[in-house]
Amino acid sequence: MPSALNPPAGCRFHTRCPYVIERCRVEPPPLLADSAGHATACHRTAELPPPDMIVPADGAFSPALERLVAAFSIPAEGAGPSGVDIVEPMPAAGV
Repeated sequence: MPSALNPPAGCRFHTRCPYVIERCRVEPPPLLADSAGHATACHRTAELPPPDMIVPADGAFSPALERLVAAFSIPAEGAGPSGVDIVEPMPAAGV
């Protein structure tokens, strides 16, 4: 994954996009709205299949992605409802 402090030229996602073409590497795509009100910044939006054909309808993903989703779905021990760890303040010295 590229650095957020030093992003690559062109599209910010070209280093990990399965649909990358040379244009993506050199030219940032414009942000365009579609008829449904969604905004997309991609040179190939009109050429790509609809999302329901890219993401499996049955929700089945690769085993690696399944493990990653599972790892982020398990709340950490002691985590509050927001997923942030609850830390109790330490008593003042000498108390």
